[in-house]
Amino acid sequence: MHWFLSFLLVFGSQAFCQTECKLPKEKLRPIIQNSSPYFYRLTWDDKTKIETAQLDEESELKITQSGCDRHHTAFVFRFPLPDSSIALPEGFWPSLAFVWMDRVYDNQLGWQLYRQDFRKQLLRFYSSETGMGQTYNFPVLEKNFFYYETVNQGKVEVHVEVVRYLYNERVRRPGVEEEEYPE
Repeated sequence: MHWFLSFLLVFGSQAFCQTECKLPKEKLRPIIQNSSPYFYRLTWDDKTKIETAQLDEESELKITQSGCDRHHTAFVFRFPLPDSSIALPEGFWPSLAFVWMDRVYDNQLGWQLYRQDFRKQLLRFYSSETGMGQTYNFPVLEKNFFYYETVNQGKVEVHVEVVRYLYNERVRRPGVEEEEYPE
């Protein structure tokens, strides 16, 4: 009987402590604005939360999102593999990813708050001498970024993943009630 009560206490406390998702799947929306002049053939699959866009004739972008306690956004930029006789400048691939992320977040205030720090950190760990296939991660503000490269089907794939922890506590200050603003 004692083991049964212990089981109920442990199981019941775990069930009680589980909370709802802070970011339900239904609230995920496309990131790229429909009116963006930088992309064409924009698609958004509301069921899978996958967004795709053409960057130019040979380059494309795929963005996937998921969330619950954290908001995960994964960018996969696919570029044509350059001719091996061409010497690429230092930091070419992360710089190219930065330019396109700048275009993804065009006119979005949140991006402007951390874009320069993101660029510094993105280029800080990259080494052209190491070659293709680099992997590293770094924090900027409340976000963690993961960068890695692969070659797949004759294209360079540059992956940038963003993980943002979602806070569920609202700070209340004494005095006048604050207005609620949607996120």
